Amino acid sequence: MSTESNVYSQGGGGTTYEFEVNTAFMIQFFIGGAVPGLDGSQIESIRFQSGSLGYKTDDLLLQCLSNTGEIQRVLLQVKHVLTISEKNTLFQDVLQRAWQDFTNRDLFNQSSDKIYLVKSYLTTDEKKHLKTLCNWAKVKQSSSDFINEANRISAKKFYLDLFIKLLADEKGSTPTDEELFSFFRCFDILELDFGENVSTAKSSFLTIIEHSKDENCLLLPFQIWSEVFSFVSHADNKGGSFDRANLPSHILAYFKSSYYVSLQRRLKQISIQSIEILDLIDDSIGTFSMSRGDYQEKIYAEFSRNNQVLITGEPGSGKSAIARQFLKTVISSNNSFLLVFRADEFGRGNLRDYFSGLDIQLSITEIFRFFPLHTLHFIYVDALEKLSESEGIAFKQLLSAIVHFPHIKLLSTCREAELPLLRLKYFSAYEITP
Repeated sequence: MSTESNVYSQGGGGTTYEFEVNTAFMIQFFIGGAVPGLDGSQIESIRFQSGSLGYKTDDLLLQCLSNTGEIQRVLLQVKHVLTISEKNTLFQDVLQRAWQDFTNRDLFNQSSDKIYLVKSYLTTDEKKHLKTLCNWAKVKQSSSDFINEANRISAKKFYLDLFIKLLADEKGSTPTDEELFSFFRCFDILELDFGENVSTAKSSFLTIIEHSKDENCLLLPFQIWSEVFSFVSHADNKGGSFDRANLPSHILAYFKSSYYVSLQRRLKQISIQSIEILDLIDDSIGTFSMSRGDYQEKIYAEFSRNNQVLITGEPGSGKSAIARQFLKTVISSNNSFLLVFRADEFGRGNLRDYFSGLDIQLSITEIFRFFPLHTLHFIYVDALEKLSESEGIAFKQLLSAIVHFPHIKLLSTCREAELPLLRLKYFSAYEITP
């Protein structure tokens, strides 16, 4: 065990954290929930402690089935506290084990399988630079494009060089650009804050349990969570393996998964339609001389400090194109849930009325909690200047929600001339400084 672990880990909290993460994925298995990084796949089987099968990343193994019938495996290593550093021997071990699995063609398909490192907290630099590297690899067209973009920014180059150094120690030679690119396309880091006094991940799962439990079940959501946790902790210690044929019937009876799956699919379809709206935006930035990468860096840097970013400029200056490029990078990871709105959709009525029109009887925070293992939650509102003359009740409700749920990130655009009025009318009341 790493000597850098905190009191929580030294007292057994590290094991408890692993059980909580495993409980979360087991509940997703029960109800047919989405798996981060996989587009439309559902868990078909789950195995705890998969080392006996030959895997080195062995805390949890998911076998999933895609919409096209393709088998996809997800390997997870779970660490409550882990310092991502060349000097941290535990991180070295985790990364080098991931490389061993990645290069094992008998057990791992580099075109479809995933390797996840799960930890409870990501530093600002890890979110801003390492997570971005992982996202870039999913959207870049070639290894040269990926490597050149990473080397352009010193903070990202730092993490790229760190991976190169540790993977070279394992491989015995420096990995090629193509090998490194392929590894980052398979590898990702998930932040799940189980173990915190106020856990967003835990709250999201309790919301999901509330919406997916059978109407005849008298247990409260936290009681159901506790039962699944108890089952998982015993199964983990025995290296348990489960498919749909041997899942515990008494726990399955708590859930009415058809409702949850149906609602999640509707929400996913709304998100897909949002992405299609992004595709209609002209991909140009007018006469701006600054490179697109510089704009993306500014947005990433701002989101590392705040959960609201407003892009301003003159008409035709490319505000929407900048937002589009940033969001397309985010959604490429398949680890995000995105909603896109035109500002005039908030001009009248309230937010719940808007979603009721889509047959969604949920609040905005409940909607995002339907994707609890997805760590990138974004709302994009285009052309906020259209709200300068309207009451904008729905937009005010949206601002109130993101103030109280900081994992939701709001990106919006507006014309420079309208910004003072929008600040006064909307943002100042919620102590937001766009």
